[in-house]
Amino acid sequence: MDLMEDKDKAHVPKFSSFKPKVENNKPENRSRRKDDASRERERSPERHRRHGDRHRYSHGRSREKDRHHKSIDRDSRRHRDDDDHHHHHHNRHSRHHDDDRRHNRHDRSPLSRHSSHTVTTTTHTPKDNEPDLYFIDTQGDIQNITYGSLHKYDVPYYHRTGRGRVLGLPSTCWIDRDSLDGKSMILRTNADITDDGSARKKRDAAWKQARNVETLYRVKQDASAGNSEVELDSDYISLESGDSKKRRRGDRDMSVSEYEDEVDYRSIEGKAKASLPSNITLQNDLTPDNDAAGIAARLKNAHLSKHVAEHPDDIDGWLALIDHQSSLVGTMSADNNNRILTASEKRSVADIRLSIYEKALSSLSAKTPRDRLVLGLLEEGAKLWDTKLLARKWQDYLQRYPNYMSLWVRYLDFQQTNYLNFTYEKCRDFIIECIELNKSSIRPQTVEEQVLEQKKIHLYLLLRLSLLMRESGFCEHAVALWQALLEYNFFRPKSLTYQDPSAAIRSFSAFWDSEVPRIGEVGAKGWDASSESKPPAPQTDEAAHAIDLHSPFESWERAEWECMRTSSLPARTLDETQEDDPYRIILSSDIEKLLADFTGPEMQGLLLNAFLLFCRLPPFSDRSSTVSEWCVDPFVFNQYLDTRSDFSKPWFSDLSTDLENKQALLSNTFPLQNILCTPDTLFPNSQWFSVFNSFHNLHSNDSATLLPTPWIRRAIRHLVTRLDDNDELAQYSVALEYTFNRHDAKAYVKRLLKQRPSCFGLYNCYALMEVRDGNVDAAERVWETTCRMGTSVRDCSVLWVSWLWALMEQGKMEKVGRLLVGIVDGRGPVGEGEMTPAEILRVQRFLTETAEHALATSKSATFLNATECLALLHYITTSNDLSKALQIYDTAERNLIKHFSSSRTSNNDTLREILHQSKSKLLHHHSSTIRLYKPSLLREELQKSISLFPSNTMFLGLFVWNEAKFRIDDRVRSIMRIHTSPTSFSQTSPSSQTILHLYTIFSELHRGVSSGSTIHSVRAAFEAAVSDEKPTRSYPLVWKLYILFECCVGHEQKVRDVYFRAVRACPWVKELVMVGFREGVLRRGIASTTGQKDGEEIGQLRKVWNVLVEKELRVHVDLEEWFDDQGLGVGVGVGGEGNAPIRLPVDEDSMDES
Repeated sequence: MDLMEDKDKAHVPKFSSFKPKVENNKPENRSRRKDDASRERERSPERHRRHGDRHRYSHGRSREKDRHHKSIDRDSRRHRDDDDHHHHHHNRHSRHHDDDRRHNRHDRSPLSRHSSHTVTTTTHTPKDNEPDLYFIDTQGDIQNITYGSLHKYDVPYYHRTGRGRVLGLPSTCWIDRDSLDGKSMILRTNADITDDGSARKKRDAAWKQARNVETLYRVKQDASAGNSEVELDSDYISLESGDSKKRRRGDRDMSVSEYEDEVDYRSIEGKAKASLPSNITLQNDLTPDNDAAGIAARLKNAHLSKHVAEHPDDIDGWLALIDHQSSLVGTMSADNNNRILTASEKRSVADIRLSIYEKALSSLSAKTPRDRLVLGLLEEGAKLWDTKLLARKWQDYLQRYPNYMSLWVRYLDFQQTNYLNFTYEKCRDFIIECIELNKSSIRPQTVEEQVLEQKKIHLYLLLRLSLLMRESGFCEHAVALWQALLEYNFFRPKSLTYQDPSAAIRSFSAFWDSEVPRIGEVGAKGWDASSESKPPAPQTDEAAHAIDLHSPFESWERAEWECMRTSSLPARTLDETQEDDPYRIILSSDIEKLLADFTGPEMQGLLLNAFLLFCRLPPFSDRSSTVSEWCVDPFVFNQYLDTRSDFSKPWFSDLSTDLENKQALLSNTFPLQNILCTPDTLFPNSQWFSVFNSFHNLHSNDSATLLPTPWIRRAIRHLVTRLDDNDELAQYSVALEYTFNRHDAKAYVKRLLKQRPSCFGLYNCYALMEVRDGNVDAAERVWETTCRMGTSVRDCSVLWVSWLWALMEQGKMEKVGRLLVGIVDGRGPVGEGEMTPAEILRVQRFLTETAEHALATSKSATFLNATECLALLHYITTSNDLSKALQIYDTAERNLIKHFSSSRTSNNDTLREILHQSKSKLLHHHSSTIRLYKPSLLREELQKSISLFPSNTMFLGLFVWNEAKFRIDDRVRSIMRIHTSPTSFSQTSPSSQTILHLYTIFSELHRGVSSGSTIHSVRAAFEAAVSDEKPTRSYPLVWKLYILFECCVGHEQKVRDVYFRAVRACPWVKELVMVGFREGVLRRGIASTTGQKDGEEIGQLRKVWNVLVEKELRVHVDLEEWFDDQGLGVGVGVGGEGNAPIRLPVDEDSMDES
């Protein structure tokens, strides 16, 4: 009987959350609930959560069937499917729901479903003839209190209909969602869809892909795991993990909750998987920081999009929107807050940017310049298009916008670096075409500022042309071009006016064809005094080295280099040359079409600096922003490119040595210097930076350089003689002479002082030479005498700074104070002993007023010198308190910015950089002489300087020198990575990365193994410099260093691969091809390209040699002719290809080119 009653009565699940209303007060039920609650507290939180989910699922299922018992016939199929589904679900949890399964089986009959309808929260009062389509809830859902939301199983079954259809229209009409733009919508019919439904399939696939967002996880070490780490002071080491206390218990003692954390083999989660260690957790990559950054990026993108929609002619707004697209994808790096993009993400960003560029070009008004947008579009297109398509795009845009010279200059870069289409004559003719186009664009009605910009472009194209000639092997053509430009602009006869250029060109042609000595040559007096000169005696070239039969390519390289060196200057018709070479003699017809007038002080200063850059010399102090850009141009800044000397020794000397015994490198050990010319960098001590460091190292052995050093020095002296009002160039020439010959330099400066007795800068140069030679007393006498000669503060300010620093280097701090007191009266040191407060106040007031007056009257040199003296005053009078002196520099910089912002002068950056160099010298002196100082203070100040001038090697060198004592923090790598990131060169000039990449490579080579530097990290630094996204990807100097580095490592396979990549990236550089025959490791690597038979190694090297012929580079010694004389002919080659040009390996980025 009890059994029958159990069958008739519905069983209630025994869950702790289930509380029947009728039997609520029975004692036995209360005790049962206490036991359940006690057991529940012993379970884990995760087990408790799954338990509650199963209860809600089962309880809701029975209520759902109970609510729909009146529509059994209509929904019988649906309820059978649901019962089967719920039955299967509960079987997976049979361990705790045996009673539920019996209850479910009992509920399958219609009678049981009617009897289970005992408790409900809704009232259903339909009419007799009304279908059961909806319910009316008058009491609310109590499950809102229990679960916090609607119980999803209480919601009746329903489905959406319509799918874009519109009420009142036929069912065949629907809204096309793909064409929605927020302003209008398009109605389509079924006839618009293709028969195979391809449009719907594509749209559904796109939505499915958009919804399929992959959640990324990263392995994160548990913070609490640190408690279980090995303690070094302990007597023993435990081999068990941190949670081993639980595992030491027997299986029979383990609680049920420990098993419940594991995945059951019958769980819906599928097959049990190996668990992660207890101290490792999976963390969703969508961290709050990344999510916040993503939200901010999207908001900024919306703001920029709205801005360009409202202001379509705002070029900067469009460029900001385009640059911001990379911030919307990728993952955020932990070191410098940059986005790390995969290869596919980079291509996607480039595609998006292209569409924005095209939209921007179509949105601009007719008068708005488009050159910046077109340049950006072509740069982004280079990441997606093959070479042929990119060349066609370039030509299309050049035809559309022929007046944008910036486009032509960038197209020159593309032509010069395109290996497949490059030849020397084609590239040279294109530059000449650009020059003619730029010259024809200057009209009489052109604005003066625009004329000045066009002349700067003209001069830059001439510089690029001369460097192309020099690096392709036609050095005498480049020298002749510069001789012609300098003679035509600085030595023109006064009788020839600039209004009649044709007459000037005819006169110059006569001067050139007379073959009298020209600038840089012995006995040269200039074009205007050519009548007093006679042609030089005929010259005879040295005999070339013979080619060795046992090592033909190595001996050919030596013979070729000797011919290159002896023929670097133009020859005369009477000279006896070694080979019958028509290129040796330069006629006036070859250069007269390249002559140009560069009048005015600014353009003449640019012309002088361009000539110095051609000679691989640093510009003199009259440096503008244009010259600063040229100094870091990868097509210009190539000091060690065409040299045969062992210049790589400072770079790779530590590859085989242990750096751990060295505390730090000197601050000025970087072989390449890019700093501004000041008296302390023109005549530095051994611990400071020299502007001529790299040039002196390069030309210390004149036989290993292509351009003769005496010719360069004579050319500069000729210019100094002619430009008697250019004192800065005179000081530059004296410093250059002192670098190579100290005795002759003193005699030279004395001759200049006789010609320019009022040039205080030359007196200062002579005094500094005495100091560097150890004659400090003689230098002080020169300074004191010169100060008494001065009639104004401006004359003596440069003397004060040099004199003060000479005394500080000697450690005579008391005498420094007395000299500051004497500055007020224009004399030398006054009195003895320390400075009194009254004297300090008087000197401070004098220097402050001097600096303010100099800035107001635009006397920049006096302002900088007075500021430096004021900083030194605060430094020595506050017990070497560096912070007081730094405040002076900060105040001066603010005043400088304020002054030039109101006067709109472009010289602001140069003066600020000189000010930072002065501050850096004080920082170096303080850290070198004071034992206790704050390295963090130096770090902060140098980081400020680097952020403003990232290409200045003084700031980089001091930063590396300071951080060498704290290598653990790895700040050098961090700051280099920051300033070589894409976001960095998008904000500054891209060419500024040339110095940074070189310094990154140098620091990696000298870091040491304990600091994380290995061969692989050095190789990674090289790869970062020549990657396709960087402006240095065709930087010849980096490629040459990369080849020499692999030669030092000695891996033939790698050095061969790098060599082929270098020749492909820089097809105009003859030196890179020559390296393949000079270096033994590389020569053997090229010879063993494939598995040849005996004797076929020469064929591989002959193919490399034929690259010179294929690209029309200059060859003095014909190696093919020698092979013919030896009877080897053209049959020596791999696979019967003879002397065909070698097929260089194709880079990954240009797979579609071959």
